Amino acid sequence: MAFSVMSSRVATGADGGFRLELEFFPDGEHSVSGERADFYVLDVPGLSPAPPAYPGNELDQVRHDLPSWSSRCTVLQSATTRGG
Repeated sequence: MAFSVMSSRVATGADGGFRLELEFFPDGEHSVSGERADFYVLDVPGLSPAPPAYPGNELDQVRHDLPSWSSRCTVLQSATTRGG
């Protein structure tokens, strides 16, 4: 299913790098550490602008509506950050 980012936190590490912590709805967490990060805002044709809602559906029933790594997209904005 699609996960929506509900919160994010960035902290500076002791080694000069950083740590990004993300919390997702419905019930997911992910964190990553590094010295550099690249962020992108993408436009994916056909993707709904609002977070999708799939109550009562299985992944196989909604998979065709979800973007994937091979989805066509346009980069609208990008940013790079380095720790320390």
